[in-house]
Amino acid sequence: IFSNVPARALSHNQMETIKTYVGDFGGGFVMGGGENSFAQGGYSDTPIEDILPVKVTAGSTFKEKKPRRVSIILLVDKSGSMTGRKLFATKRASIELLKQLKEGDMMGIIAFDVIPYVIAEMEPVTELEKTILSKLSKLNAGGGTDIFPALKEAYRRLATSGAKINHAILLSDGNTRSIYYSYEALMEQFKKAQISVSTIAVGGWLVNTRLMKDIADRTGGEFYRVKDIDELPKIVVTDTDNTLTRADFHEESFIPRIDPSSELLKGIDQEQVPPLQGYSLTRAKARAEVSLVSDIRGTNDPILANWRYGLGKVVAYTSDAEARWSSQWINWAKYNKFWSQTTRWAMRDKS
Repeated sequence: IFSNVPARALSHNQMETIKTYVGDFGGGFVMGGGENSFAQGGYSDTPIEDILPVKVTAGSTFKEKKPRRVSIILLVDKSGSMTGRKLFATKRASIELLKQLKEGDMMGIIAFDVIPYVIAEMEPVTELEKTILSKLSKLNAGGGTDIFPALKEAYRRLATSGAKINHAILLSDGNTRSIYYSYEALMEQFKKAQISVSTIAVGGWLVNTRLMKDIADRTGGEFYRVKDIDELPKIVVTDTDNTLTRADFHEESFIPRIDPSSELLKGIDQEQVPPLQGYSLTRAKARAEVSLVSDIRGTNDPILANWRYGLGKVVAYTSDAEARWSSQWINWAKYNKFWSQTTRWAMRDKS
């Protein structure tokens, strides 16, 4: 039984051993979800994916359905305080961010002092790769600082991007001309549009930590403080990786629908099922039995799927067994029954 286990915790040989245990020796395998499981856990094109009753590549990235999954804008403070090593590290961070994105993703770069300057209009990464070096060469430090107009430009672009995940990364010391309370309404717009903003505080003791942290908190982003400017590209990579992970699962309250004929869910009625708060995006394989589904996205996404693989049996539960997505399930009277029946079904057949 795996619960939110990332693929990096296993060697390829260990995965092959599990595959052999199930297929050749009739063992059982149950895989539970979480933010480190299924596609976001790195299981695509592995022996574990081979035995699962679901395709772990996220539903939002199936090319025939929705190739564009992420749009990111990098907001770069180009004021006079960003000269020298800070600006060089910022350019390196821009290139590292681009390297993480895939075909179909979108990226843009907006620099700002007291007004915003579009360094790279938001476009597919395959196009931006061709011109990013020449565009970054135009980025020079100078002037004062006003974050507000740049954030508005980022919002205008991301709100109409059509991507599943929209995100901005703001690099600045946060010492802006705009009055603090003027950000309130704009942050509410970001929140309603589900656009997250991560803020990276660059600078010494003069950083406006309050504003930078508040922008991140209000929009669902992360706040970072750079102590060594050479660490800036690594921080941008970390934040981008966290953003890309969100594209592989869906977070929204929903009540999964039961297949009343399911052997795994005997004695559990539809009206008894409490809501879940999220799940990994997967697609059921052709011979899989799907006992629980979510139609919250307008598709029948598997929540609980099972099948026989060779001599053994495998179950995939795409939500988690923790408080992030299953807080109401943990306190559900039928929770123990759900898991005991699921694991019992997967056990080796008695000879």
